[in-house]
Amino acid sequence: MIKFFDAKELPEFILLRRRLLDAIKVKGGGGASTMMLGEVLRDDLPLMVECENYLKQLINNLKIDQSMHSLQFPMNVRVMGENSKTSATHSYDTHKIHIDTWSGAPVDALNVVLFIDIAGDPDCIDFYEFINKDLIHEITMFRGPYDQALTLFPAQRLETPKAQTGQLIVFDQTVPHVTQKKHREGTRVSVDVRLRPEAPYIDGGERINREKFLNYRPGNPGWGYYWSISPPTKTFLSFEEKSDYEVSVARDFGRNEELLRREYIDLVMKDGVFSLRRSDD
Repeated sequence: MIKFFDAKELPEFILLRRRLLDAIKVKGGGGASTMMLGEVLRDDLPLMVECENYLKQLINNLKIDQSMHSLQFPMNVRVMGENSKTSATHSYDTHKIHIDTWSGAPVDALNVVLFIDIAGDPDCIDFYEFINKDLIHEITMFRGPYDQALTLFPAQRLETPKAQTGQLIVFDQTVPHVTQKKHREGTRVSVDVRLRPEAPYIDGGERINREKFLNYRPGNPGWGYYWSISPPTKTFLSFEEKSDYEVSVARDFGRNEELLRREYIDLVMKDGVFSLRRSDD
């Protein structure tokens, strides 16, 4: 499943775009390279909380999927420009055709990509479909390097609308995709998140364990990366306020879940866990 929406005229998009572009001007002026700028923005937790307020309202107003209960935090921020050229250097590099489950992402997740600003003809995202769709269960259950998966499950490119400012794309874990690496001229600012129908403390109907909640390897954050989706009208003024709300939600699931969330938040605040969560997206 893949769907395209036009969010360009929505107030929440306008506010989100303005806030991110202003932040890019400030952070970029500090000497951060285009390649690193998205990571610098993602580590700014107050900024990410503010941007999530807008994105959450946007997702709700577009009626993306009312059954979702978890939202990745912080959102990924991509700033692609002339000095952001990279080469594929690891098995889970998103410059290779893939679906996220191959690196361990939840099978039930929805991917949401929002183009904040498109100028010129920058590298964006290409979408594909698997040639043998009868194998979709085997395809989504595969775990391993992207190159290995593609030899087993070949895919062909889909014709999709050209990327433009304000375009929002939603797709599930059956849709192969790739970050282009054609080194075109232009710039792209985008954000992306995953949504899940289960609460962050549930995995396949069972209570999450500590290792899976806190564990991380490249391309595959633990379940703690997902936070409960608060009502669209509820906005947070700080990371501390967001954390307090999430701890209260976790407490409703049980003492163990509350302790897991507190431990995860401590990691974020003390060890800069997000700075370790790098993938070459």
